[in-house]
Amino acid sequence: MSHRDDSGRGPRHTSNLNVTTSVTGADYTPKPPDEMTTRPQEGSRKRSLTTVDVKKCVVAGCLVFMMFLVFGFLVGLGVLFVEILDTFQSSRAMASLFQSVCTGLVFGTGVVATIVIQKVGAGHVTTIGGLLAGIGCVGSAFAPSLPILVFTVGVITGCGLCTFTVVPYTVTGLMFDKRRHQVLTVVSIGPGFGSLIFPFLNSALMDMFGWRGSFLILGGIMLQACPIGMVLTMLSRDIKQDKELKIENSNISDIRDGNTVVTDTRVPPQTENNSLAYDNVTYVDDHGNNSNSQQDHNGEVMSSLHMTNTEECQRKITTASEIKDIKPKKQPFIETLNLGLFKDFGFVVLGICLFILMSLLPSINFFFVDMTISKGLDAKTGSYLLSLIGLSSLGGRFLYLFVRPLVKVSQVTLFATMCIVLSVSLLPLVWANTYPSLVAAVVCYGIPLGCCSVAYPSLMFEIAGPKRYASAVGYGETICGLGAFLGGPIAGTVKDITNTYDGVVVSTMAAMASCGLAFCALAIRQRHSQHLNKETSSTYL
Repeated sequence: MSHRDDSGRGPRHTSNLNVTTSVTGADYTPKPPDEMTTRPQEGSRKRSLTTVDVKKCVVAGCLVFMMFLVFGFLVGLGVLFVEILDTFQSSRAMASLFQSVCTGLVFGTGVVATIVIQKVGAGHVTTIGGLLAGIGCVGSAFAPSLPILVFTVGVITGCGLCTFTVVPYTVTGLMFDKRRHQVLTVVSIGPGFGSLIFPFLNSALMDMFGWRGSFLILGGIMLQACPIGMVLTMLSRDIKQDKELKIENSNISDIRDGNTVVTDTRVPPQTENNSLAYDNVTYVDDHGNNSNSQQDHNGEVMSSLHMTNTEECQRKITTASEIKDIKPKKQPFIETLNLGLFKDFGFVVLGICLFILMSLLPSINFFFVDMTISKGLDAKTGSYLLSLIGLSSLGGRFLYLFVRPLVKVSQVTLFATMCIVLSVSLLPLVWANTYPSLVAAVVCYGIPLGCCSVAYPSLMFEIAGPKRYASAVGYGETICGLGAFLGGPIAGTVKDITNTYDGVVVSTMAAMASCGLAFCALAIRQRHSQHLNKETSSTYL
């Protein structure tokens, strides 16, 4: 029961919510309603955000493992190539088909993989892909002829792994709003580890079980992608729900912020956790008088705020159930394809360069063991040198990770420079004929190769933009696959005719240099366009 003053008047009743306080010198400065109503929830909200961050870290680890599997498997096929060539006694152009078809399908079905991922989900696609890849490898162990091997390794395993190069970039673009470039860089380190470990692994398996037993064990390794897909399915759903809940809470908070609220951090216990609406709050002193004026309490009370526009208040009142019913408008299917990318000059240049590079560059790694044999070394030494390429590539990826923040140039300019450096670094592979010289040549080649590999996703993101990034990755992988279909047979034919791989290396050097010059021209064009836009803006102002 409230106190009365000397005149015997009762407390003043209003339609507003009255909050009575008897604390002398209380601070009546208006504060956000969360301080009054949701203090017990702040700890749970922080725990929820920490949980989401942990889930995203686990997702990033799964994506790195997927890249580790697919690129390690493709590079490791080069170790098995020589034994398969001797088993079936075929030409290099024919024997290289199982690797070329597999690589072509891994990259060439990028557009289809992107559409399937959007419809089915990244986790389910990964689970099915791992199952197909495992079946293909197990079937390869029992292949009686080269065409059957091309079908099992090239077609079945290639179709299973085709989504492994698209899922990491697609999931990164969808789930990681902040630090997307850092996550892309971390994901791009996975191929470096795969290129380092799989040649060693395949070489050891070859010594113990032969190439057929090696495919059996590789099939078991590929099946590890199935639980990875299940984890991605669960975490993707949880992260999506957390994001929707965060948006919903933000909308409700905005609605409450639209109503003017006065709160006191030292409110009575019975009203501290009250969930009533806190608009139009009026403070009442010990004697029942309105305490909103500065005369009361000798100026200790600051004036409260009142809603002045009732129509605006009514417009902002939206219940949580109404927010849940709001569904985003679905885009037409043709718009999800982002066909406007092919009208973008930068993406067209990138697509042409990708086709040229993938027609030649993967052949060096695939035929590298056979290349070292042609230089007078054995296959085991060639396997170690192939792993050294992976180790050097991994070092180049980490080097790029640390140096990139210090280089203040566009991604196109940086990638153009690295393509030219990579072109020059291939030259020692032609001259090297001894083991020490090959070690130096391999290190010289691997470091810029790793830098280019890890810079490619950021280059694609800069050219395509965040909204078209997933589609651009799909189209880019398809173009790479078309080039990879041709790379193996072309390089094998050159070796069969000339009895040397020097022509393949020199052709790759010329291709890398021309692509570097093309990206230089693109960087100049982009810089000129930005300069014109600034001049137009200044003239308009």
